[in-house]
Amino acid sequence: MAQADLKATHYTSQLQSSLLRGIWADSAPANAAKGQPMSWNELIRKYQKYCPSRHITAELALQTQSLSILLLSTKANAKHIKPEDLDGDSDEPAGSLALGKECELARERVDDARQGFAALELLNDTPEERDSTLFTRAYFAYALKRYKECLALLNPMNFDEDIVPPSSSRSSRLQVPSESSTASSGTTGTHLTWTGSIASVDIDIRDSKMWRMVEIIRGRCLQGMAMEKLGHEEEALNVYYAALPLLQNLRMARSTPIQDPQQVDPSFLKYRELWRWSERLLWRASCLASRFSPIDRAMTVFRAYATQAQTFPPTFRPNHRGVVTNLHLHALLLSFPGSLVVIPGQTRLSWITEARTLLGEYRMVLAKCTAFPRAGERNILVEEYCDGVMAVWERSGAMGKEAQWAIEILWWASRMTFHSHRIFRHLTRLLHAAEQNELAKRCFKLYVQLVTKLRQASLGEVEAAIKNSDPAGEVKTDQNSTGADDDRQFADCLIFGARMLCRLKGDVDDAKYALYCLEIAKDVLSQNSKLGSDLLFKAKLSCANGIVDSTLAYRETDPTTRPTLMRKALDHFASAVAFNPDSADAYYHLGVSLLQAGPTRDLDASVRAARHAVELKPNEIRYWHLLGLSLSASGQYGQARDVLEIGEGLGTEEEDEATQEEIATTSAGVSTQDESNPQSPASTPTLLLVIAVKAPSPSQALIDLPDHPNLSKEDLFEHGLKLRITLLSIIELVEGAEVASVKWVEVFAWFAERGGWAQPPEERRGSFELPPIDTIPPTDVGDDTDDSGNLSPFVQVVVGRSASATNLVSPGLPITIVPPTPNENGDSDSVHTVRLSNEKDEEHSVSRKKKAQRIIKDEINKRQSQIQTISRKLGRSNTLRSQMSRANSTPDFTMLGDNSRTYQASSIHSRQRMSPRASYIGPHLIAPARTPPPVLADIVEKRTAREKRLIAELWLTSAATFRRMGRLEQAKEAIQEAESLDEGHPGVWVQLGLYFVANGELSQAVSSFHKALVIDPDHIPAVVHLAQQYLDPAIGQTTATASEESESRRNAIDLAAGMLSSFIKGPGWDVPEAWYLLAKAVSLQGRKERERECLAYALGLVEGKPIRDIRISLDYMAPHPLDPLTPPEISAISRAIRIALVQKGVNAFKFMCCSLVLPKKSDVLSALGMMPTTGILPKSPPKIQRCAEVDFINLVDGLTHNVILAYEGSSWVVETHTILPEDVHPQITPEELNEADEAVRRNPDVIKLAAEIGVTPEQLHADGWSIGYDDRFPAKKRLQQCLLFARYGEHENLYAHPLDFFPVLDSNTFEVVHIDFAANRKSNGSLSVTSTKPAELGQENFQVCGRERIWPPTKAFEYLPDRTNLPPRDDLKPLHILQPEGPSFKVDGHIVEWQKWKMHVAFSGREGIAISTVTYDDGGNTRPLFYRLSLAEMVVPYAETAPPHARKFAFDVGEYGMGTQGNDLSLGCDCLGTIHYMPGSYIGHSGEPVTINKAICIHEEDDGILWKHTDFRPGGRSHVVRSRRLVISMVATVANYEYAWYYYFGQDGSVSFAIRLTGILNVYVLAPGESPAPFGSVVAPQINAHYHQHIFSFRIDPCIDGPLNTILESDILPLDSPTGSTDNWAGNGFIVDERVIKTAAEGGRSYDFAKDRRWTIVNREKKHYASGKPTGYGLMARGVCTELMAKPDSWVGKRAKFATKSLWVVKDDESNPRMWPAGKYVPQTRDHPTDSVGNWCSGGESLEDQDLVLFLTMGINHVPHPEQWPVMPVEKLEVTLKPVNFFEQNPALDVPSLPDPKSVLAFPTAHQQETQGAPGGTGSCCS
Repeated sequence: MAQADLKATHYTSQLQSSLLRGIWADSAPANAAKGQPMSWNELIRKYQKYCPSRHITAELALQTQSLSILLLSTKANAKHIKPEDLDGDSDEPAGSLALGKECELARERVDDARQGFAALELLNDTPEERDSTLFTRAYFAYALKRYKECLALLNPMNFDEDIVPPSSSRSSRLQVPSESSTASSGTTGTHLTWTGSIASVDIDIRDSKMWRMVEIIRGRCLQGMAMEKLGHEEEALNVYYAALPLLQNLRMARSTPIQDPQQVDPSFLKYRELWRWSERLLWRASCLASRFSPIDRAMTVFRAYATQAQTFPPTFRPNHRGVVTNLHLHALLLSFPGSLVVIPGQTRLSWITEARTLLGEYRMVLAKCTAFPRAGERNILVEEYCDGVMAVWERSGAMGKEAQWAIEILWWASRMTFHSHRIFRHLTRLLHAAEQNELAKRCFKLYVQLVTKLRQASLGEVEAAIKNSDPAGEVKTDQNSTGADDDRQFADCLIFGARMLCRLKGDVDDAKYALYCLEIAKDVLSQNSKLGSDLLFKAKLSCANGIVDSTLAYRETDPTTRPTLMRKALDHFASAVAFNPDSADAYYHLGVSLLQAGPTRDLDASVRAARHAVELKPNEIRYWHLLGLSLSASGQYGQARDVLEIGEGLGTEEEDEATQEEIATTSAGVSTQDESNPQSPASTPTLLLVIAVKAPSPSQALIDLPDHPNLSKEDLFEHGLKLRITLLSIIELVEGAEVASVKWVEVFAWFAERGGWAQPPEERRGSFELPPIDTIPPTDVGDDTDDSGNLSPFVQVVVGRSASATNLVSPGLPITIVPPTPNENGDSDSVHTVRLSNEKDEEHSVSRKKKAQRIIKDEINKRQSQIQTISRKLGRSNTLRSQMSRANSTPDFTMLGDNSRTYQASSIHSRQRMSPRASYIGPHLIAPARTPPPVLADIVEKRTAREKRLIAELWLTSAATFRRMGRLEQAKEAIQEAESLDEGHPGVWVQLGLYFVANGELSQAVSSFHKALVIDPDHIPAVVHLAQQYLDPAIGQTTATASEESESRRNAIDLAAGMLSSFIKGPGWDVPEAWYLLAKAVSLQGRKERERECLAYALGLVEGKPIRDIRISLDYMAPHPLDPLTPPEISAISRAIRIALVQKGVNAFKFMCCSLVLPKKSDVLSALGMMPTTGILPKSPPKIQRCAEVDFINLVDGLTHNVILAYEGSSWVVETHTILPEDVHPQITPEELNEADEAVRRNPDVIKLAAEIGVTPEQLHADGWSIGYDDRFPAKKRLQQCLLFARYGEHENLYAHPLDFFPVLDSNTFEVVHIDFAANRKSNGSLSVTSTKPAELGQENFQVCGRERIWPPTKAFEYLPDRTNLPPRDDLKPLHILQPEGPSFKVDGHIVEWQKWKMHVAFSGREGIAISTVTYDDGGNTRPLFYRLSLAEMVVPYAETAPPHARKFAFDVGEYGMGTQGNDLSLGCDCLGTIHYMPGSYIGHSGEPVTINKAICIHEEDDGILWKHTDFRPGGRSHVVRSRRLVISMVATVANYEYAWYYYFGQDGSVSFAIRLTGILNVYVLAPGESPAPFGSVVAPQINAHYHQHIFSFRIDPCIDGPLNTILESDILPLDSPTGSTDNWAGNGFIVDERVIKTAAEGGRSYDFAKDRRWTIVNREKKHYASGKPTGYGLMARGVCTELMAKPDSWVGKRAKFATKSLWVVKDDESNPRMWPAGKYVPQTRDHPTDSVGNWCSGGESLEDQDLVLFLTMGINHVPHPEQWPVMPVEKLEVTLKPVNFFEQNPALDVPSLPDPKSVLAFPTAHQQETQGAPGGTGSCCS
């Protein structure tokens, strides 16, 4: 090809590209042939030069570029024009439908455009060029506002001709000249023509054809725009519709997928001008279609826009996109499947997909185009977007299982807004529906706090508005001026939140907060007359008030306030039904309140209320259940059974899914009526009114907040199961256990058929919103008969009917179901009547279930059709006595073992040191058959933990039935089934105890009841049955003397009385059995008056008691995810491993370690509501699998095995089993250390060597140490080196008598494999050997040590007071620490709260104490600080180089475990004051737990002055505040040393970690005349204490305002500028030099004392409001950082690399947490392991804004001296974490400053008065 042709092609391509890209303002839009940049003018000149026949094209291009520049907004910066300026966007307010002045020239630019237009008119174009010329002239005409002229130019053009004909010869004028044109023009070139249909062409075709498409779309758009300007909007819309076929077929062909959603699509940049005009056309079409087109047709435009918008970058015309997105979303909300607007082909799934995709695309726009608001501003676009997300979720059914996508979006939105109450309002509802309840509670409280403050800020405006309120009473205020919700929104959310707090598990504080919220709602009501006159709203508020009062009555457990609260609750419910007689919810709660025990019980009124609820909402199974319970309470068992069978029929047919779908749709409020469009959908099928000027806000589509979320499938199933259990209880009571046993098979089959669901969340709602009440079904109190065989007096009590407690009018006995829409005649055929009578039903064979189903089906699915009258007579006697046909064993009131209270781990910890149950379910309970039939056997392993527990309860209930039938074998088998499913269920042990009672094995029964109480101390059946056994005369009978037997009997009675007295003050206040047994106990004690009181109260409780208690428990709280393993868990884990090992043929093994596998950090944070606030999107907390890790040793081959187990709901299952390499050894156990002490005394070689120096075997003792490092031995052997001492008397200080040799033991066989002898040092310090290298094993070690045997010193050095012979000091007077009102901290299981701190405290066998999830309440905002704090490792290297001393460097954490060596603390000794202890448990060699009852101490202590200031001026005031701190501590004894470590939490927000070292020095014997120099000190004659170090590694897992943190290192440095310089004239300057620790390679840091180096953990996304610096916590380690003195390549240096730096900063790995700085398996390592800090701190891994872990190295260099002998006073180390830019100001300003009233003058004189407080005796610490 000729050079000219190449250049023609090049410049044609360059011009094409520049036009298509629309880079009109670029100074260099193209490149010359040689690559130099060119301006527009130069590009046009070059194009004309090499394509001279295309001068018209060049002129058109130049004029188009000029006009585009003229059309720029006058607001654009002319010097820096951006592509977005050329894009243009609406300048109208957000949401406006005004189409604006697009493409219209500013007045000052009209003259320039006229010149260009005139030049175009003078062009002498050819027919081939005519279209491009006309398109360009039309563009100019519109810009000059010559709309008619524009239409005149465009109307004649046949746009369809360009789109349809496949063989069109029309071509774009932007092309290289063809050969035919060359002949006439004298040039040559390549001719590229336009062929084919534009509608079928992909965007990736040749650029020469694309400009033609731009001209066509631009022409269509200008045609419609001109029509708009002339007032022909509907005609303009038709023009836009005509362009849709072309636009809908535009496709973007991408060569590579776009991975980053923020990355701009290259094709968009390449064809930007095309997208500008297509977007403009679709935007205008969308605005017009919303007003003029039916919704289904408008959707075609919206969808076309959404399709193209997927190509646009987020910054492209965001205002346009916001308007169209709102219109599209509004159309979707009105056309949800099932609504009156029908979109052809749209299904529920496609609707949800389209809505979520639309919202996802617009989210990227908002993320890029909106910013975090400044002070006083709001990000309204994001808030309204969140309203749209909520509206979509509501329309899709508002179900919890579909809430997660919305939750994740709202978490994102919370970072785009500043404390948006709207977002927190939505999150409250979403999180509650998704059962992320802790987060829901936090969000709700934040919402209340924010809105309250906003409303207070606008109080003045509100008061002014009230004065100017309209006659209707509506206050005209602009709540949006401050952003606060309007009165109705705020009050609705307060009611919703209050009911939520009562529905969820919580404490009395939650209930009080709910009451506080309702008080606010009442204030709102009182200030808004319109809202105050809304009876429906007042009914909602009254109902919520009743629920809160009822909850308080139960949670406070205060017998003095309970009756008042219950009466208030009843009054509120009665008010609710008076305000709204159509509220089924209000009638339901009224019925529950009337049925509860106490003075408010009224059975008739309860029946009437429940009947009303059923009539109003007959598809709700809970209402039928309540009616059945109410009828059973009044003795109408036949009618109760009939009602429950109707309820049983609900949800059993195939139509249920459709019914539930309809219910969900109805509850979502689907409607086509737009609030902005008051006309009906039938008369106005458009989306908006024609006169609409603004797109509807998504908030208009939100549905009024419901009282409570929709019931999930799981909830409905559990309600059905509980109803069936109640029904079975009635059947057994009336017809006997034999009949009930047949019915049980049906229930099991129903469970198997309908019981499956998804993995349950960790926390569930109860079926009643009133506080959960424990189940008390029939006949499990025990034997109903007295010694004579008659019914006990309590059972024989005749129950009377109480008077009505309410003015509720009785509608009569029949249940009447009136449909919402009666038939046209209004006759009685539209009414259902289910009559409850005493007549016998003659047609009993007709299935009640079928009829009930037909009633419900007709009510729900055929509401507008005539309903036939159904009248039935359900016949059974309404009294128990007339229909009693049961075995004599069936009692009148009883308990069932399935009544489980919430399991608290601390219940177990505080009870026993060993396992709480040595399972009786073994040889006692083995049977070949299983009854009922095992219908679940093949699927039980597939069940979730929730399902397994429910199945276990079914087995337990059936066990009770079999026992009452006298079929003990079947009862035993059922108990065994339940135990295999859920061994942690207290009901298992209750039923087992009752089985033993029936068998006459009373002692084993008592033991079983005790074990149930270990699991749950408040378990009602266990308490009652245990007390009953203590009161049984058979208990205590022995062969002892009569007096001894009498004493034993009295003790049992006293025990029962004490237990019951405590029980009735708490959870047993309304348990009649407990009061009756207490009456019996006090009677036996001779307290007759108390007996009468208890009996009277019991009678009051039992009167009208339903067949089962109405507080049916549905919640099963799993342990806190970080709770340590409990003793029962340890037992179960070892049992599971034993079973697995026996199957593998492994029979000889010992357990070494057993610990909780820590769940993923993100899962825990989500589950606990520690909402991440930076970087990481919170996710729905998954089911946290509780897992355990066990190490054991196979004693046959000595190999270590590692096993991971998972708890699968009822049992521990082995998930992985790994045999570790032979050189890997687990930590040494206390049992191995004790065994070493015994082993040396058995070894003949050791005995012989000891005898040579005068020590007998009985005097011989050994401290076992890990071998440390000694490569003379095989790595496989598990070894201990034994340091030997002699003890010459009982309790004597054995360390005063060290021996001169060191046996080495095999820790598996406990055989002595070698004996070492140390060389000694002469007076000059030289060794008795030539080298410190250890002798070879084959050599006789004593012979090569070069010395004589050394006899141990015999002088005693005692430390025990009774052995020191030192008189105790007698001048020390008592000092007491008292807290007469109890401690200020609260402990719930392992959760500790004190002041504003909250944390989880757990025992760890390795670390001792692990403190996790540390948060601080900063003004109501719970801020996370630290995820985990612990002592991760320590090493004690000794300085003596002579072998074997050189291998003494104990890793006390990794080799032994600080927890397993923990002390059982003594009250009043180790800690003073008001103390709470936590136990700790670890596994023993046998697999059974070993428990330290008082392992961890928690208390408060005074800490001196917190802050003080005195104004020294005359009359000035002084103020001082005392400091108090919370102390969490532990003490461990590791051989000779004691380590006490403390965590201090201060009122100033600081956290400190302190270590105190005490105990006895490690010593070695000196020969006469031997010198310890240069590596030791003589602390007593012949006793050498070697120099050594104590180096600790404190692990800090920070979570400062979220999990992503950064570490800043700072030095304090003098200013470099010399004295006298301009910037340091006085020479006093010093600065803080700060730098970021950026990468892993920089992670190891050393402390610099001279520079006062410090480190700060910061969250760079959170800034202090004043300083502007990131929030953080500073690590104050001055004076405590000690690094290893040994050589880096030394034995200890290679193993303890963590000790070579003061601080290590590593990035955590969630899947494999970086826990142990010296590796996971420490004993006998010979180098630094791969899983240690030495490897973690290498490479370029970023440490900025990451999930970090810090290992702080702290310690002391210990040079012993005689004052530390024979026992060492404590050495102290302490490091503090202090807030830095974290709080707005001093966080301790609110600490009270009251003086201590117990402080007195030590030596008062006559002239002194004892005054407290500040001078002047004000009684305060301020003056």
